[in-house]
Amino acid sequence: MIVVSYQVVELIERNFWGNNPIYGNLKLMKKKILLLSIFIFILGGSTLQSGQAQSTQEPSSLQEIDLGVPVSLIEWYENQSGLIGNETFFGAYITLPVDEKLYIGLGSARPAEDSGDGAYFAYFDGTQISGIGHLDEQGVHEMIWDGTIVHIAGTDPHNVITGGNDWSTGNHYNYDPGTQTLSKYRDPINGLLYAFHTWGLWKEGPTLFAAASVHDGSLINGGDCIELDDNGDPIANHCMGKIFITNDNGATWTAKSPLGGYRAYDIIGFNAALYAIANNEYTGPLTLYKSVDGGTTWVAFPSLTNILRMSHLTMFDGSLIATSFDRAHLLQIDKNDQIIIHNLPTGYLLGTDYADRFWYSDYHMMVSVGGMFYVLVEEQTTHQNAILSTQDFSNWQIVASTDEKLISLSYWPANNWLVTSSPGINAKLWKIDLPVIQTFLYFPFIAKTYTP
Repeated sequence: MIVVSYQVVELIERNFWGNNPIYGNLKLMKKKILLLSIFIFILGGSTLQSGQAQSTQEPSSLQEIDLGVPVSLIEWYENQSGLIGNETFFGAYITLPVDEKLYIGLGSARPAEDSGDGAYFAYFDGTQISGIGHLDEQGVHEMIWDGTIVHIAGTDPHNVITGGNDWSTGNHYNYDPGTQTLSKYRDPINGLLYAFHTWGLWKEGPTLFAAASVHDGSLINGGDCIELDDNGDPIANHCMGKIFITNDNGATWTAKSPLGGYRAYDIIGFNAALYAIANNEYTGPLTLYKSVDGGTTWVAFPSLTNILRMSHLTMFDGSLIATSFDRAHLLQIDKNDQIIIHNLPTGYLLGTDYADRFWYSDYHMMVSVGGMFYVLVEEQTTHQNAILSTQDFSNWQIVASTDEKLISLSYWPANNWLVTSSPGINAKLWKIDLPVIQTFLYFPFIAKTYTP
């Protein structure tokens, strides 16, 4: 067990983070994170015994979900939507189980990428996949269920289907299963003003919160957040993170507070407060913030400053779980805001490595099912992806291992399945049947969903 101290993080920031230019190189950033990990290890004394992930039985095999159509998933997507899926990155970057249906967010490429030419919303009823409608976005990565409506964040406004989706305002989508209606909200006056990415959603009572990236009004028709001079040196930053709220399910929005000098990536309610993650640089690590006044003001955790990754925050066993920038640790914040750093098992790193974007992470890599915590990882020798489970962050089990690249993870209570997905021209949805006993341990709103 490693408890981070304020002095440790401040020393590391001063020596390794403080004066670096916005576009630091890959080798230097890797060195920073390595030094951070070693420094904490030495000062922490005893650590959790991560060891090797073990299994008392043979790891489960991923089973392909039969979507009930005679073509591949990418072919179905292209036929249904008229879009073109990227042969490497097309896939289901989020799945959201609600009762007997599995809602699926399909993107032509990774969320918010320039190479993506659209996104599509669908569902699977256990027998067949069916289309619902287009999302005028470059990809899709965030959906939550509030008990009545599926809220879908606007990942990146895009004109591939309909026009008028510039960066003057962000989009928000609602799907009502009762009326089978998909609604798009875009209000250039009372909406998500200047928002070009909405990363995280959280709902408490009638109030829906959004963690978003916004610009200063100068990038309505696109452009780069960081303005460079003729020598390629940064001279201005036109972007920032911001928290928005709505009390009419996304029809209109109010800017609640700025958060992060570059982007705000997620927001979640925990322990009668709000927690969010944001960063100050394009490729930089993130900081955890807390608000006790409904998101008006935010205070950073000194010991969790500039060391986090942009995957979604998740709740487990009365704690909040975040991920380290180096992908090697899970950070647990308890109800007293005490912070414990847990090592992942030796040889595993969180999620999938993207060689072209070392800072990039898929968003849905962790899920809690009652007393069990599951995480997507990559084995560093074979580069196989795996799903690991733990009850205490000390003892780990290999649930499944595969040559497939895995990009999302969710739990479907109606079928007692873990659901994951793989990208590309052979993109698929996969399932793992969990032991029946875990059905009785599941709490349906324990993760990023509705809080009444």
